[in-house]
Amino acid sequence: MNLALQSVIDDALAAPKVPPAVSERRQLSLLKQFPEVHYLIIVDAHGKVTTAQSIDDRAGLATVRTFDASQRDYFTVHRDAKSEDFFRYRISRPFKTITGRYTITVSRSVRGENGQFLGVALFSLAPTFFDSVLRMVLSNEFLDAAAVHNREGDIIYRLPDPDQHIGKNIAGGDAFKT
Repeated sequence: MNLALQSVIDDALAAPKVPPAVSERRQLSLLKQFPEVHYLIIVDAHGKVTTAQSIDDRAGLATVRTFDASQRDYFTVHRDAKSEDFFRYRISRPFKTITGRYTITVSRSVRGENGQFLGVALFSLAPTFFDSVLRMVLSNEFLDAAAVHNREGDIIYRLPDPDQHIGKNIAGGDAFKT
């Protein structure tokens, strides 16, 4: 997903400009490769959605396209990033979207040639994206739990009992520190 986001950013920054129809086809092709992704979104430096694509929620696109993302964590983290973090991808903590879905975002900053902040490109997806991988991990008889967390220690998804653990922060716990 990180590489897919980078290709979306490359298209957005291309000179000469990629024709909108070509860009849209590429974006929809990426979404077909990742059926777990609800939306592919690009927001400008002010948090205004400039691009929104979805295969599974076409009806929600009108709402997403009018959304002001300037206060969302995925926006402010990239906007306020230190130079060493300009090109890092980020996995958000789980949250409810404006369309009512429980989701996480995988995002990258859109930066100009001199590092100026131009916006954010992101995929939104259900935390259950990690279900099959964690089930494989748990097929090992020596493990009884497995989780995916972000850099800040927020549990993205956990098996067993995901509903009891999603969104909890484990940054202060011994398991996260080791």
